[in-house]
Amino acid sequence: MAAKSICLILIFGVGLALSVQDFWCKYINEKNGNTAQCLSGNSCPIGYTASPYGNTQLTCFSPDNQPYTCCVTNSATTTQVPPVPPTSTAECGIMTKISKVINGDASVRCQWPWLMSIRGRLIGTTGTVSMDNTVPLCAGVLIDDRWVVTTAFCAFLSGFNLNTDIRNNILVVAGEYNTSRTDVDSLGRAQEQEKRIVDYFIHPSYILRDSTSFVDIANFADKQQLTGGNIALLKLADPVTYTECIKKACYARDVGASTNCGNDECYVAGWGITETAGLSAIPLEARVETYRTEVCESIARYSGNSLYQTQPATFCAAALRRGTTPCLGDNGGMVVCNQNGRYALHGLVAKPEIECDDTKPFIASDVTVVQEWIDNIIATN
Repeated sequence: MAAKSICLILIFGVGLALSVQDFWCKYINEKNGNTAQCLSGNSCPIGYTASPYGNTQLTCFSPDNQPYTCCVTNSATTTQVPPVPPTSTAECGIMTKISKVINGDASVRCQWPWLMSIRGRLIGTTGTVSMDNTVPLCAGVLIDDRWVVTTAFCAFLSGFNLNTDIRNNILVVAGEYNTSRTDVDSLGRAQEQEKRIVDYFIHPSYILRDSTSFVDIANFADKQQLTGGNIALLKLADPVTYTECIKKACYARDVGASTNCGNDECYVAGWGITETAGLSAIPLEARVETYRTEVCESIARYSGNSLYQTQPATFCAAALRRGTTPCLGDNGGMVVCNQNGRYALHGLVAKPEIECDDTKPFIASDVTVVQEWIDNIIATN
């Protein structure tokens, strides 16, 4: 992650006329059957309500540093559907008690117990994959005791190519914190659990330009192929043992979490590249806000950047604090959102670019829209 954290900056409003911000406000709401406009001030006047779509910083970001709010008439305000009561999956999505989220800082040990480190075999090595013959390359999220979800990009990067069986090239480390040393608990016992994989599954809508040589600049440059359907499942050779430092994330459906973008209590984390060094040895995390696909489309329309065109199973997101962005190495890392104290997996960081640009939103693979595919793979394998 560039700039000491793995999240991103919301500054794409800078340099744009207010009319463009007003368009975003109107566009986002018209797509949902409402009439809206940007109005001066931190709140809406009598007869209006703040729009439920988008965020005031996003839809009405002011180039003159004055506050504006995206407002709809009270009669047009969309009724919010109450969340579904939590199900019986009480063991998922619970952060370790000692954890405390501090925006943009290094995470503490065991803070994100479902975050998995995914390592790839060193070129030229042989034998069973281990900590000695692999290096950390990307991340994944534990969703069951034998299943990790990550991006297809991460799976292929760690496996290097399809000339060899990538199952022999990947090592998943649960309970990982510092990738430069063995992590132990307060009693000196190993905190990490190293797991080989016995199978992997790539989402059918993912397209790889060159499957025989994945580490190729052509694949890094083909952003459509790297975002659309960019999801993979890894089956572990044997189950993890749940501990305070190893837990699974919840599915959004299991905690009644809304799958609509616009949630501002979401977090990302990973071991990506920093602005001053290589891959971070400890996971970096930051708070982000997720956005509806209409927002991504409007950004694409006015920026001319096709990266934000809606791809299958994606959404876009931005950090709530400037100076940070996901970068190479953060790929496959979590985008989780707090739902009444439990964290649900909404997406995965799907940023493959070598260049880390903190002036743009980042694309995330949307796990919620491929839930049926995930269920079917796990049930039949």
